[in-house]
Amino acid sequence: MEPEVLRRIEATADIKLDRLHLTLRAALGYANSQLFEIRARDVGCGRLARLADEPLDARKAKLIDALEDAGTKILRYLYDYDDDWEHTIKVERLAPAGRTGRRLAASD
Repeated sequence: MEPEVLRRIEATADIKLDRLHLTLRAALGYANSQLFEIRARDVGCGRLARLADEPLDARKAKLIDALEDAGTKILRYLYDYDDDWEHTIKVERLAPAGRTGRRLAASD
């Protein structure tokens, strides 16, 4: 897409991936009516995701664990398999956030 669109969100590093999906969906202006997939390299989850491997349970998996398990700070977010709306999520930083735990700033 030209020009590139950039959005920044902030979320706790221990956010569960299903909640991250809802946060991304809201930031991008999408309805919550399509299938999605979030992947960190070969670690992934989604609602009926089209993964060859066994997906993580998005209701239990935390963002920080997916990033650390995959050894990356880049996620792929796919929304709506028919239209293939794919986004690259780059974690810019993990920083302390008081009592709520580590926080991240990410851009799409």
